[in-house]
Amino acid sequence: MPSPSDLHIAAQPPLTRDEARWWARVGVLASLALVLCYIETFIPLPIPIPGIKLGLANIAVLVALELLDMKGAAIVAVLKVLAAGFLFGNPLMMLYSAGGTLLAFAVMAALSRIRGLSVVLVAIAGAVMHNIGQVAVASLVLGTPLVWYSAPVLVVAAFATGAVTGFAARYALDCLGESR
Repeated sequence: MPSPSDLHIAAQPPLTRDEARWWARVGVLASLALVLCYIETFIPLPIPIPGIKLGLANIAVLVALELLDMKGAAIVAVLKVLAAGFLFGNPLMMLYSAGGTLLAFAVMAALSRIRGLSVVLVAIAGAVMHNIGQVAVASLVLGTPLVWYSAPVLVVAAFATGAVTGFAARYALDCLGESR
C-alpha cells in the first residue's frame, strides 16, 4: 500500500466563503432547473406542434444570469441540458436542447448585461433563439430545410412562453431582492 507521500497529490486549498456561496448558488439553481424540467413533463400544452413547451427551466438560467457571473450561469444551463436529457429524454432530444440552449444562452447573456433591459424581454429573446436553434439542429439532423416552415409558429409561441418564464424569473428575483 502506498504511503501518503508516494501519492504526490497536490492539496487544494479550501474554498473561501465566497467561493462556497457561489458553488451553493450554482447547485441550487441547477437543481431548480432540473425540478422545473420534471414539472414541465406533466404540463400538457393544447398546441399539437412539436417543439413547443413552456421552458420553465429557463427561469433558473435567467436568475443565474442575474445572481451569478457568466461562468455560473453557463454551468446551470449546461447542467440543465445534460441532466434533463439523461433523466427525461434521449440523445436526440439532448442534441436539440443543446443547440437551442447554446443560442438562447448567448443571446440572453449578452442582453442581460444591458442595464435597464427587463428580464422579461431577455427571456422572450432567449425563447425565440432557443426555438431557432432547435429548428437549425433539426434541419441538420433531418437533412432538410422543410423544418424551417415551422419556425414562424415556434417564434410566435416563444413570445408567449418567454413572457411566462420572464415574469416568473422577475418575480423570483423580486422575492430575492435582486430585481433590475
